[in-house]
Amino acid sequence: MGEGLSVTPQSRESEGTRYYTIACLNPDCGYRWEQGAEPVSGTKCPECQMDWRRLAQRIKDFREERGLSQAALAAKTGLSAAYLSKLEQGPRRSPSIRDLVRIARALGIKLTSDLR
Repeated sequence: MGEGLSVTPQSRESEGTRYYTIACLNPDCGYRWEQGAEPVSGTKCPECQMDWRRLAQRIKDFREERGLSQAALAAKTGLSAAYLSKLEQGPRRSPSIRDLVRIARALGIKLTSDLR
């Protein structure tokens, strides 16, 4: 069992491969996935590996580079200024892809490369 993960062998096998259901034990995450090999010790949840603090800082940096206040970005995205403030403070639960797309468009950046 990997650290911070719950690993349950599945009853199904395919082509000799036993599948495992893995669940993150972080109560703020709860991400679940299935894979064909038991995770090695120390394996981390792919969701929790995302550095949300770095993402939060990148959003703030891009907003400030464009001379936008949180209120102005909120107006451009349709999101609340309070939500954007919490997002920029990080760490928090991961924002939805929909919200990230709205923020990226409002900032004139590409979501796939600029926010990493």
